[in-house]
Amino acid sequence: MLKSRAPMIAVSQVTGNVIEIGETVINFREETGTLQSINRPPMLGKSAKISVDGREYYAGVWGLDIHTVTEADCLFLDHAACRHLTV
Repeated sequence: MLKSRAPMIAVSQVTGNVIEIGETVINFREETGTLQSINRPPMLGKSAKISVDGREYYAGVWGLDIHTVTEADCLFLDHAACRHLTV
């Protein structure tokens, strides 16, 4: 079962790779920054935002998609977010 708030991950729109907190990301202007956090959307149907270098952005600005991690994902995914799940 998932804990009350399922963890979220950032995935590169270009490579499809999972981007970890602390990794460098590139925006549409080809500027670089450090991914600091993934911020949950305020309500269902709204977009999640991310924090990069102390500022909040929509994930698409930095070429990222945000996904909720499930237990099934963790069978195939070696990611820190999987540590927050119970088996």
